[in-house]
Amino acid sequence: MSSIGGADLNLAVSSLPSANRTLNFKLQTPDNETLGAWFILSEPYYRSLPTIPTEVAQHIVPALNDHPVILFFHGNAATRAFSARIQHYQGFSTRLGANVLAIDYRGFADSTGKPSESGLVCDARTAFDWLVAQGKKPEDILIVGHSLGTGVSGQLGAQLAAENVKPRGIVLLSVSIEFSSAQASPDFPSKPFSSIHEVLDTYNLFGFIPLMKPISIIPGAAGELYIDGIITNY
Repeated sequence: MSSIGGADLNLAVSSLPSANRTLNFKLQTPDNETLGAWFILSEPYYRSLPTIPTEVAQHIVPALNDHPVILFFHGNAATRAFSARIQHYQGFSTRLGANVLAIDYRGFADSTGKPSESGLVCDARTAFDWLVAQGKKPEDILIVGHSLGTGVSGQLGAQLAAENVKPRGIVLLSVSIEFSSAQASPDFPSKPFSSIHEVLDTYNLFGFIPLMKPISIIPGAAGELYIDGIITNY
């Protein structure tokens, strides 16, 4: 977790190559926690605009109408402003032409509350539902989880499956061995992942979610390998 606050995250946004197409905003969960979030406009959409946008929020709905979206769930350390994650967003936005929604879980960065397994899944669902509320169809939302975020993504996928809601797909990067234990919190029972098979068994994905090809090399799916995999399959 991190103590980075909202002001610092605003500074992080201003230093991004994509600063003029990134909205720093808050989401409200059903249990009244506030989540810090970034929405990054896809580069193709941004380049199609006649002028540099001064109000990114006004472009969220048209950007979602015109281009795909990736819902990104990060790992245990740091925040959505971590430099390696910014590289992910840049790749998704420029190479894939996708919009990106990235959140900080409760208790991380400028989000309120304390992390728990059920709380993180609630946060994930809040972000997914927000995209749907902006007009994006569930089947057009690609969920990407890295490290700790693979457990979050898996539980979100199981919840959606139980409701017969099918996202575009789920991509798991460097499958987490830490979702239930690394928070060092009594709210997290100790049940780490040892393999992709355990993830699938534990989170009951039923095989309906198309897992991208690089999943076969987990652990260690990263860098160009997963980017190429998403380009091939998305």
